[in-house]
Amino acid sequence: MKFPDSPPSLLAFYTHLRSIITTHLPRYDKQFNRIISIYGPPSTLTRWWIPITISSAVAYKTRHRIYEEDFIQWFVEAKSTVVNFWSDWVWEPLIRMMDTIRHKERRLVLMGKDSLNSDLESLERMVLDFVRDQRQLSDEEVINLTCRIRDGDLSMVLRVYEQELKSPFKSTVTGNLIRTLLIQVQKTKVDMELAMAALDKLLKSNELNFAFLALGPSLFVVYLFSTWVKDIWWNKDTWSGKIKDANIKMRESLRVVEQLLVERLLEERVHLLASNFATHGLVICHVHRLRTYAMYLSSRNNLRERVLDDLRALDYPRIGARQKIMTCERMWRCWGFLKSRDE
Repeated sequence: MKFPDSPPSLLAFYTHLRSIITTHLPRYDKQFNRIISIYGPPSTLTRWWIPITISSAVAYKTRHRIYEEDFIQWFVEAKSTVVNFWSDWVWEPLIRMMDTIRHKERRLVLMGKDSLNSDLESLERMVLDFVRDQRQLSDEEVINLTCRIRDGDLSMVLRVYEQELKSPFKSTVTGNLIRTLLIQVQKTKVDMELAMAALDKLLKSNELNFAFLALGPSLFVVYLFSTWVKDIWWNKDTWSGKIKDANIKMRESLRVVEQLLVERLLEERVHLLASNFATHGLVICHVHRLRTYAMYLSSRNNLRERVLDDLRALDYPRIGARQKIMTCERMWRCWGFLKSRDE
């Protein structure tokens, strides 16, 4: 841009300023919209008509080159795969996990609720009847023997079993060998059910962990797919995309501001007044742009306010160009979001 060697007169400056206020500013919005409509980004149809046309032509040719039944079958299978994945691996595990959290239903059960109690009571009756057939028992002995049976002590039955084994054939026919064997079978069954009850208790206590393990991989796959779609189609519309774009724009604007301030410093040395005014106006425009993009910064730890303080120093008229250049250098040095990740 070329400026006159001497500054304009006050009358010419007043006339030019009055023309701007009365003539150009009222038409600014209309001219701005006209320029945006001419040089702005095209419509969505204009941007995508080539890919849509090529994709439609390829799909049409492909559909006619292969069997239509196969094409329909592939589409149905793909749809069924997506629906079954969502239903079997995402939705149903999520519902089961919610039921587990609310204790609505217990699924990890290895045995019935009353199975262990009934088998243990049956063992008690078998042992008590066997001991009563051997000798008379008092009430205190019955209570003591019941407690010993619940603790797994069958020493009285085992002693008889050991005696019967000395003559197994005779004891099988006339003795109590078969009866003691059946009592031990019942005792083994109770021991197995006790072990199963302990395992069942462990499963119930970790039921929520199993639900998370069943749901975790599916949610991870859904998250990866949604992230991929978002990065392709909606990256610019997301808040993270806007922040990333704002950081890039702020780096560009701050670079231009620093360049303009260096030019202004040189102009101050050669006393170019008109050029100095134009440079200061451009600095104000770019600082306003920086202030607009600074609104996307986080307000945590007063980051936004501190950046705005530096920007106010850049357009403050009573600060010289050298001090403003030092402010730009401080901003490059202190604010990490102004540094490119490629550096």
